[in-house]
Amino acid sequence: MGKLLWCVAVTSLATALTAVAADATVEGSWTAGIPRPSGLIAGVTFNFQLNGSKLGGTVVTASGLQAAIEDGKVKGDEISFNIEGTNGAFTGKLAGDEIHMKVRYERGEGGGRTMAFVARRAQ
Repeated sequence: MGKLLWCVAVTSLATALTAVAADATVEGSWTAGIPRPSGLIAGVTFNFQLNGSKLGGTVVTASGLQAAIEDGKVKGDEISFNIEGTNGAFTGKLAGDEIHMKVRYERGEGGGRTMAFVARRAQ
């Protein structure tokens, strides 16, 4: 009886952990307001795609402009990537239906500045 109970407990735990891992994926659509060095907020939708530990996809602005996500990486609950044609380096930490993100502008008007924002899973 003890062995059966132990097997049931292990199976239940494995099922629960699998469900949590599935919910914790960054893959899919996320909406955010990216702070710009000028003080404006750029409304975007991130469409993240995973290929192992590589993060790809697109970013679409509120006006419909689209750019590729480049050099994307996923390690545990942390992500990093660049956006084609921009000078910002993005990092983030997944927390349920939010990604707590930072963008560091390396050059130009905002050179050397890091700004924080939150992306939320699109409904």
